[in-house]
Amino acid sequence: MEFGKLKHRITVQKYVETQDDSNPEYLIRGWIDHCTLWSDVQDLSTRDSIQAQSIGSSLQARAVVRFSSISATITSDMRVVFAGVYYQINGMPKRDLFNRKTYITIELSEGLKEWNQ
Repeated sequence: MEFGKLKHRITVQKYVETQDDSNPEYLIRGWIDHCTLWSDVQDLSTRDSIQAQSIGSSLQARAVVRFSSISATITSDMRVVFAGVYYQINGMPKRDLFNRKTYITIELSEGLKEWNQ
């Protein structure tokens, strides 16, 4: 893949719990932006969707991002925002098979209903 094909902007968010400054016993929970990356987001083909459903997966799309020190920190407990839709990260991001430090593929599944209201 050429770098020019990374034409979509995605935001990766992580869930955090922090103490309230005014009341240390109170925890503030929420999603914050971890990073914003250029990516190539592709919806799964019908064939891929059927295969994913047959093994019980709700996989909907894949996002390919360039490998960097920031993208290497993405984990499956984060979420992705693309075009106003929230996606769960399905499993750990996968590195490119041929050159492990060029691209990372993030598999995306449907986000929780409360995320997309």
